[in-house]
Amino acid sequence: MCAGLTLTTAHADTFLAQCTGKSTTTFAPRLGPLPEMTSLKIVERYGAPGGGTCLIGPFASATGSFSITQPASCLVPPSPLVPVNVITYRWKIGQASTTSTIVFRLPVVSYVAGQLVVISTGTITRGYAKGSLAIRVVALIGLNLTQCLGNGVTTEYGPATLTIL
Repeated sequence: MCAGLTLTTAHADTFLAQCTGKSTTTFAPRLGPLPEMTSLKIVERYGAPGGGTCLIGPFASATGSFSITQPASCLVPPSPLVPVNVITYRWKIGQASTTSTIVFRLPVVSYVAGQLVVISTGTITRGYAKGSLAIRVVALIGLNLTQCLGNGVTTEYGPATLTIL
């Protein structure tokens, strides 16, 4: 669950998978108070490796990562300039694993209770649950204002939820 955000349906058994965990975003160059072109590397870990769980579905954990470049600042709210993100998640069951490639379109980016929240919906185009809908919710928390105004922010992190319907 992300910062109090939970996806629910009338029947939990309609989810093919749902995992919680952690998202970490690394910035190069460091984020400062004014927007500048920045490379963002996003790494998501779900289940135990991300400090979360996979209570719905057959998997124990999942990991995924992707990179984007766009104007960014630690004070100015971002606008999602990258309309499509493609993320391949590696799902693990014991020693076995499989993948899902998800095309997320037009993420919704907003501030909720002082946290940057990104909600993305997409379609699985390859692998486990091909053709299914995926919803990704990430909240980046803990902005260090002193760091932002000083040397700049190199990393932000927060809770994440990945749901496959």
